[in-house]
Amino acid sequence: MLFERGQFLPFRMLIAFIMAAMIFVIIAGAIMYFRGLELSISSERYYEGFKFALSASSLDGSEGLIEKKNLIFKEGTYYAGTLAKKFHFDKECIEFQSTLSNIEVLGDGQAVKMKQRLTVNVYYQCIIQPSGSDCEEKCYVSFGKKPQY
Repeated sequence: MLFERGQFLPFRMLIAFIMAAMIFVIIAGAIMYFRGLELSISSERYYEGFKFALSASSLDGSEGLIEKKNLIFKEGTYYAGTLAKKFHFDKECIEFQSTLSNIEVLGDGQAVKMKQRLTVNVYYQCIIQPSGSDCEEKCYVSFGKKPQY
């Protein structure tokens, strides 16, 4: 009997395909959710590092170096102005640094361009400047290495 109940092979294959597709969509959705969550947490830690560096400023840079390990950045450009706006700070007083080949420093350290998604340690250092300087405080945000000032 070719058409007995549950014995029709193309129908069973169609049901199996639909089930596999649904499982794939659920797994892909979960992966995308957790990747987004991972980026969100890294973003919070990135801003937190700058906040801590502002509160740990020193005169000569001997203290107050903040390190945030394994921050994840997606491909794109990150601007000093974003940090400045968030913390009510002058953007000209923030300098980005990096020697990594997949991070390009732009505009005299006012921006960095991530050439691909990457995980990197970020270092923050804020130094109180002598009176008469353009900036009361100069903050360095360095990707992959301790800042040079």
